[in-house]
Amino acid sequence: MATERHPKHGEEGYEHADANVRSLYQFGAVLAILIIAVMWAMVHTYNFFAKHESLGPPASPFENQRELPPQPRLQPHPATDLRHYCEI
Repeated sequence: MATERHPKHGEEGYEHADANVRSLYQFGAVLAILIIAVMWAMVHTYNFFAKHESLGPPASPFENQRELPPQPRLQPHPATDLRHYCEI
């Protein structure tokens, strides 16, 4: 029980009318104008923030190191200290 499928555009299987070239050119022009407007806005936004929001000095990789507690740093009974800490 096979059904035959016929194209919707006649026996040839293609459209009989050409694409509307004017609307394609209008779409391309609007798209190009939109892309240029967005690029212009991005450049001016970047320049605004570069001018008004300074980043300051570069961060040092050694700036955020953890400071060690004062001497002595040894635990005489670490298991007991851990047990006491877990009970709290």
